Amino acid sequence: MQKSRHHPLTIILDIWGFIRGSIFIIFFLFIINFTSENLIWKYGRYAYIIVAIFSLIYLIWKWISKKYELTETAFHLYKGIFNKEEQVVPFDRIQNVNRKTTFVHRVFGMTSLYFETAMSGENATVTFPALTKQRATSIEEFVEEALEKKTGESKNTSLLVSEEILETNNEQSVSRSRKKRTIHFIPTAKDTVRTTFTSFSFLILIPIVVSGYFKISELFHIEERTKGITNYILETWWITVLVIAIGVIISMGIGMIRIYLKYGKYEITSDEERVYIKQGVINETSFSIAKKNIQAIGIQQSLIKRILGIVEVKLISAGQLNLNEDDLEISSLYPFLKKERAMEILQEMLPSYEITENMKGLTRPALWLRIVKSNFYYAIPATIILFIKPNILGITAFWWYVIVFGIWILLNLTIVLNYFHSALSMNHAFIQFRSGTFGTSFFLTKRDKIMEVIITRSFLQRKFGLATLKTVNRAQPVHHTEMSDVSLEVAHKFYHWYKQRTKEIKLDNDSNVPQEF
Repeated sequence: MQKSRHHPLTIILDIWGFIRGSIFIIFFLFIINFTSENLIWKYGRYAYIIVAIFSLIYLIWKWISKKYELTETAFHLYKGIFNKEEQVVPFDRIQNVNRKTTFVHRVFGMTSLYFETAMSGENATVTFPALTKQRATSIEEFVEEALEKKTGESKNTSLLVSEEILETNNEQSVSRSRKKRTIHFIPTAKDTVRTTFTSFSFLILIPIVVSGYFKISELFHIEERTKGITNYILETWWITVLVIAIGVIISMGIGMIRIYLKYGKYEITSDEERVYIKQGVINETSFSIAKKNIQAIGIQQSLIKRILGIVEVKLISAGQLNLNEDDLEISSLYPFLKKERAMEILQEMLPSYEITENMKGLTRPALWLRIVKSNFYYAIPATIILFIKPNILGITAFWWYVIVFGIWILLNLTIVLNYFHSALSMNHAFIQFRSGTFGTSFFLTKRDKIMEVIITRSFLQRKFGLATLKTVNRAQPVHHTEMSDVSLEVAHKFYHWYKQRTKEIKLDNDSNVPQEF
């Protein structure tokens, strides 16, 4: 493919990003203080206009200088206004493929495309800020065909395609690929209501109202104007109840709308090779990952989710998944799935992963070690406080005893809960860990996906016959998992279990296998 510039919509998106980043400056300079002759506001407006003009010139120049090219094996990216730079990203480095369609994209019938790689740094993602949907599909299929050819799965003799080929027959190819996919989950209205309450989105109105009130109060000093109304509402009980009820209803409505806009049109699908997740109504975001690139599966449960039997399942991969803060959740299989349904989806979607409920907990010495260690470190500050009994906020000696004793009870409760929730299992080529106190965290990975294992023993662990196991998986950042205070027997079993990896993957040396301890 010949060198191509990005779509001109990229300039509009960059300009919109510049305006959005300086919205408060615009608000104060050109709305609140537009008629002010104060030198700060007057010359501030001139300075902003000059910066805006130079920024516009820079964004246009940057668009002109940026080009891309697809060859049989890699992306070739060209950029630089004064210093030219070429970046080559091989297709086999690609871990995930993401699409994001914002409101601006929808207006122009466009989308954006991101290829996440296993590399780190600012060049870890191959970004196409604006593409037609047909063009985006063509590039995705081109990359897939190139990878298939490299692995011997494709029978095509050449991947040298022209611009015309990339732009034709896309609707048919999309239809074919969609027919091959299995739909695993689409949320119902009941799921939306449950998500609203579980995520506490129904309380979203409270911080918005409070924050908005204080900001408006700083600008217009409305305390005196609203004081009478506030007193009238608080003095009449039925008006107070009515206002609270209306506020709760409005807050619940806003929460449901927010959840619908974020998780509306949510869909989890898969085919033989990839997993696909799509979400969003106004801003659509889609995520796809090759099943072979899934490094591990994480299952999280907060206290509220444990009570309601809800889990959040996350697919861990080597891609960064860093389009922006909101998009970090895109690799989760709907964060509010019922536990039984989540397990069913995982079994349907990733049959090669084996999840077992039969996990082995820690031995009793692990509990005694944790109690001894934690209480020893707690005893020092507790003794100092009870000896000094500082007069802080009028707290008497009696209440210091109550506070210290209460913290001691809570400390030991968390130790006991963590002990009973901690467990692990090594099942053939899989290993899984579970830990947590009030909430729980579950981690499952394959032996051939583990880059490194570490077994350590502290002085106290040696005395109690225990050890700590650590695993390292490829991710951005690198994913570390730890299970502390396992028995020495389990540690030896873990060592020999991981040593079997040499039969699955050819190693240059034994550096990935830990030494005897």
